[in-house]
Amino acid sequence: MTQWLGGMGIIVLSLAILPVLGIGGMQFFVAEVSGPTPNKLHPRIKQTAKRLWGIYVLFTVLETILPYIGKVPLFDAVCHSFTTMATGGYSTKQAGIAFFTSPYIQYVITIFMFLAGTNFSLSYLVLNGKLKKAWANEEFRWYGLRRLIHPNAVIPVRFNQRTVSDQIMLNVLAFFIIYVLVFFGSVVIYTFIEPDLSSAIGAVATSLGNIGPGLGNVGPTENFYHVPAFGKWFLSFLMLLGRLELFTILILFTPFFWRN
Repeated sequence: MTQWLGGMGIIVLSLAILPVLGIGGMQFFVAEVSGPTPNKLHPRIKQTAKRLWGIYVLFTVLETILPYIGKVPLFDAVCHSFTTMATGGYSTKQAGIAFFTSPYIQYVITIFMFLAGTNFSLSYLVLNGKLKKAWANEEFRWYGLRRLIHPNAVIPVRFNQRTVSDQIMLNVLAFFIIYVLVFFGSVVIYTFIEPDLSSAIGAVATSLGNIGPGLGNVGPTENFYHVPAFGKWFLSFLMLLGRLELFTILILFTPFFWRN
């Protein structure tokens, strides 16, 4: 449930809490949505959030029904739907989706992971029959592939025929640097809890990235049961930090944000 709410929960925060405090939610919307540029589906941010949540819930319900048809227990179907739509990776089974030994279940989850990894505004266009407009979007057509096909090409940084601004490039660079610093700093701290470096890296990576299994003592065949209480609190904080996005959390701790 925490993973599923984290997938779009920050939008609810911006609509339900921040307006009461007299604070706009557009900055949080920009920080949370996927893609290099935010796509508003409606002039009002509230209506945009409602449409995105509608798509999110629709996909969640569909991914619950399809595995259930494939003989997956309802509880497991719901849990896997929640973790897939949030691209979290956790499972109710120690063996993950391999427990069900069904290619059908794996295909269903793979398809919905692909959909969850794309911008939901593109899904909105498809559901409204605007296939041509969705296909024209470079984010969907390339999905990171162009650079893989032509690794040595000099490709201008453009998006939908428009040059990406220096401010966006700076934001991406800043996010990358902050993420790396937080990651390595957390690994150093966690080595005092778990001396094994591979296990420390795996625990921090899986928590900060909200991706499920880690490495070593927290690998696919293990769990976090043996981690001391302080370690669990620390990893829980990293999960929160990674789920709500770094910029979103850091904004809350800046004095400039709370000034009128």
